[in-house]
Amino acid sequence: MMVVCTYPVKHISFANEQCLTSSVYEAIIFDLKTCTKVHELSLQCETALKQVTFMPITNDILICFCDDFIHVWKSKTFERYKQILPTEWNQISLRCIAITRNGTSMILAGYSSSLIVFSLDTWQILRILNLPAGINSVKSIQFISQEHDGGANKFLIILSTDGVIYFLDMENSIVLSKIQKEVEIISFTCSPNGVHLACVLHSGEVNVYKIAQYIEQTEVTKKSTNVEPARGNLRLFLPVPKQTTDLDLNKLRGILTEYGEYPESYRSLIWTKILQLPNNQQCYRTLSNKGLSTHFKNLEQKYPMMSKSAIRNMKRLLSNLGNWCSIFYYVDFIPLFAFPFLKIFENDPLTCFEAVISIILNWCQHWFEYIPYPPMNILVMIESVLKDQDPQLISHLAKYNVTSHLYAWPLLEVAFSEILSIKDWCALWDNILSNEPSFLLMVVAAYSIVSRSVLLSMTTIEEFEIFYHQQNPTNMKKLINKAQYLLNNTSPSNHPRQYLKDFTPLPKGSYPVFDGFPKIVTECEDTSFKNVMETEDRILKLEEEVSKYKVSEEERQKDMERREEEAKRLQLLEDLYQEKMLKEKERIDKQRLQLSRIRTSLHEKQAESLEISRKRIEEINLKERQRELSKMLNDIDQSNIQADFEIQQTEEELSKHYVELLKQKEQLESLLLEANAEGSLLSKKSRTIDQQRQQLNKELDEIRRNIQRSRITSKVKVPMSILVLNDQIQNLDFAAAKEMAQKQQNLTQHHANMKLLKMENDTKELEKDVQRLLNKLTNVKVHEARKIMSQLNESVVDRKEWIEREKQLLRIKVQMTSVVDTPPEYYYPEKRNVSVNIE
Repeated sequence: MMVVCTYPVKHISFANEQCLTSSVYEAIIFDLKTCTKVHELSLQCETALKQVTFMPITNDILICFCDDFIHVWKSKTFERYKQILPTEWNQISLRCIAITRNGTSMILAGYSSSLIVFSLDTWQILRILNLPAGINSVKSIQFISQEHDGGANKFLIILSTDGVIYFLDMENSIVLSKIQKEVEIISFTCSPNGVHLACVLHSGEVNVYKIAQYIEQTEVTKKSTNVEPARGNLRLFLPVPKQTTDLDLNKLRGILTEYGEYPESYRSLIWTKILQLPNNQQCYRTLSNKGLSTHFKNLEQKYPMMSKSAIRNMKRLLSNLGNWCSIFYYVDFIPLFAFPFLKIFENDPLTCFEAVISIILNWCQHWFEYIPYPPMNILVMIESVLKDQDPQLISHLAKYNVTSHLYAWPLLEVAFSEILSIKDWCALWDNILSNEPSFLLMVVAAYSIVSRSVLLSMTTIEEFEIFYHQQNPTNMKKLINKAQYLLNNTSPSNHPRQYLKDFTPLPKGSYPVFDGFPKIVTECEDTSFKNVMETEDRILKLEEEVSKYKVSEEERQKDMERREEEAKRLQLLEDLYQEKMLKEKERIDKQRLQLSRIRTSLHEKQAESLEISRKRIEEINLKERQRELSKMLNDIDQSNIQADFEIQQTEEELSKHYVELLKQKEQLESLLLEANAEGSLLSKKSRTIDQQRQQLNKELDEIRRNIQRSRITSKVKVPMSILVLNDQIQNLDFAAAKEMAQKQQNLTQHHANMKLLKMENDTKELEKDVQRLLNKLTNVKVHEARKIMSQLNESVVDRKEWIEREKQLLRIKVQMTSVVDTPPEYYYPEKRNVSVNIE
């Protein structure tokens, strides 16, 4: 299964059957078993990654961003649990990171001559190691693994930006040895067991070394002397045609004749060999240390189509050219001339610089003698070649005032990059650099001769200008063959070879002095440049002041416009609000009218409901009172019947008693008659008996009268008391009903007011609120009716209790009456005794 990354991979790290790849803008973790993505970190274009790697032991993920912020993430949850700020190592720009195998220490290195030793246990800086004087910055670092070091990794390999490898003893802080080659080392890697070291040279060669020979602590190694590769070191080469030391120009020309160009992959290497570039690193560093020149600070404004990296590399190249010879500060066409070569040697600024100055010294001879004007002598040479080889074409060009300033100089000042594609340009310069310097001028003449049919058809100067400033269909093989023909068949009197020197390579150790230009030009240019710079500074200050004033004026104008716009908007809003308020007022008036109507209808419905409730309650009360009165009357009738029955029984008993008394009287009278004979002894007793009889008759009469009166009184008093009680109960019920109605009215009025306020605040819900109010009012009425009914029930219960008390009182009276009707013998014991005595 193939998994494709979005950007080119820069670093790869492995841990627990997982692979971590990182590029500039993304980091991806792959599962090596299933070949699938486990997690992906994607960044925006403003943020970039410098290095992403697994940490030993924990397998956590360490990420270094382009702003030198270091983050540490958990490998399982991908949560950040540590952040290290660049302020902890004094803002040193980092370039590479190395971690010991036991995961306790970390080395940070970059564009500085120092190494930062960082503890991963305490997340603190342990120490800062200052490297020897020859190491200005570090390009790459890697620990050497050893069998019995416990993962502490005692030795560190350092690759400096000069292309030199150093072996550093971390315990003693000394450089044991170094590997320095004539060709710069661009990268290296160490085997996992720490036995071999592979170095990739700029020439494409790969050298493999045995590490043990360079980390032995001998007296020689402690002095940091140069150590050459020992015997037994392996040499590996990339598949280039031959080693750079064995490249032969004649064989290269054979390749060029056969294929028309050199292999693209090895073009820069072959050009380096053809030009015999010396690789003067020390001299180049001297020029580079002078920094970027202010002459090219506005380069991106002149060439806005270039990328940022191309602008940066171009500024560095032009500044180095100006530092080498000041005339190149003022040559306008140099950026366009050097740009194609900058693309060829994009990753090697030293080779690019030496290639450009070698081309200037050999193929651009006499170009700068008339600076800042075009090289008239060179243009005359090209014109002479055209006259010698194609008089008809040169006559046609002269007829329409087309001079060498138009058909030759536009091609030379841009090195043919304006009229050729990239592929054709590379093929052309493969042939130019493989021939003598005069071949360049022959190519210029050959371009016009090859295109003579097109040129002969042109009749206006504009057409010629367009032709020599744009890409045209060109047969490169025919063009190069024609240039080669001109080089070999041009007459000696018109051949540029007589005015140009042969190719001379750059010397090793230093760069030659360039003086092929008038000195007065640089002096005048320096003076004028200073004046221009001063004027430019003044202009910049004035522009800055003007821009500030303009910005302030624009801000003030914008502020005024904004205020005016805000005032207009406020006025518009005010008008809208006024109109809305009027509409709202009308709407509220309508709603108030509607609410008043609803309130009136509510009051009417309330009064009706109250009246209906009152009538229902009165009817219920009346029916209840009628039932209670009827029941009470029934009870009273039953009581009267019972009383009559008891009185009748009492009368019967009294009558019986009276009959018995009469019988006794008769017996007594008979006894008295019989006893008259007994004499005066019984007279006294008879008188006593007569008195007792008379007294008994009176008492009987009185009892009859009392019974009669009690009957009449009881019959009169009971209905009267019942009527009085009914009136009192009715009055109490009416008062309670009136009080409850008043309370109900007040409560209803309160709720109505609350509902009115709510309706005024929320008119959109008017109908719902009215419905809800009616429902609530109905519920309240039902509740109050139930409450009144409960109160009436309570009053009925009280009335029943009162009636029950009346019944008890009546019973007591009846009992008293029965006591009054009791025979006299129960109250006159003397008589009982008398009767007994008589008996």
